[in-house]
Amino acid sequence: MKLLLAAANEGNANAQNALGDIYTGGELQARDVTEAIKWYQLAAEQGHLEAQYSLARIFAHDQQVLDEQAALKWFRQAAGQGHAGAQYRLAQMHETANGIPEDFEEAINWYRLSANQGNVQAQFKIALMLRQGLGVQQDLTEAADYFFLSAEQGNAQARYHLGLMFYEGAGVTRDLERAARYYAQAARQDHTGAQYNLAQMHRQGEGGLRPDKDMRKWYERAAQKGLVQAQFNLGMLFYMDTPQDAAPAFMWWAIAASGGDAVAAKNLSLLTNDISPEDRAKGLELASQWVDKFGGHSAFDKFSNRLD
Repeated sequence: MKLLLAAANEGNANAQNALGDIYTGGELQARDVTEAIKWYQLAAEQGHLEAQYSLARIFAHDQQVLDEQAALKWFRQAAGQGHAGAQYRLAQMHETANGIPEDFEEAINWYRLSANQGNVQAQFKIALMLRQGLGVQQDLTEAADYFFLSAEQGNAQARYHLGLMFYEGAGVTRDLERAARYYAQAARQDHTGAQYNLAQMHRQGEGGLRPDKDMRKWYERAAQKGLVQAQFNLGMLFYMDTPQDAAPAFMWWAIAASGGDAVAAKNLSLLTNDISPEDRAKGLELASQWVDKFGGHSAFDKFSNRLD
């Protein structure tokens, strides 16, 4: 520490940046934001790239010293020197009007620079903006290219969107097997929409998939996140079973209906007339246990009280 401090006091930018890291991290030295800023700023003013980025992040996030304009200044400095993270953050600021006027064109420019350096989030953001035509002319083919780059780095959202594009044939040749593959990758990363869409493809026998136990598994995973479409479809699966499994059908439609699904509420009303009081009571008990575990108990209690 003494040698580092001596080098920093002599103007060594790397040593100054290292001291900033130490005072920020709080492992080798007690965390001290004021000291971190002092050393980062000395290094940043000498053009030290990482010090500029770290300084910007402190001003952007640390509640003790929040300063949007200072954050913007140092993000700009680092971005101008080619720092991919700073380029991404600057793009975000332009997109969301955070400290500067909203400017989608500038956002696209900085996202593109960051994405082309391999920033996975920037690759996803520019792909999304290209797909939507936000701040740039819509280009589905280029959007798919950037989604692919982000997906290859493991981005679940990018994998989901690639699944959509291959399913729809938007910007790519329609390929249901590739759609299923990307949905499956995102679904395993707990992406709700991908889980639901993958279950749908199983149910419809698309992309080489079959309506097997995985179909129900993915519906259940999406249902656990509160997706009422998945809850409704689980009710349909049990209702259509041979022989019919009335209590779980009642359970899932009750959960979906309590979440605002009008068709589930209508089906539940019709099912009530067709099943035994025992199956109805069992279905309500199963639903109550499920919302205890996965949430939505308040809405379910209000809904079930209207059933009595």
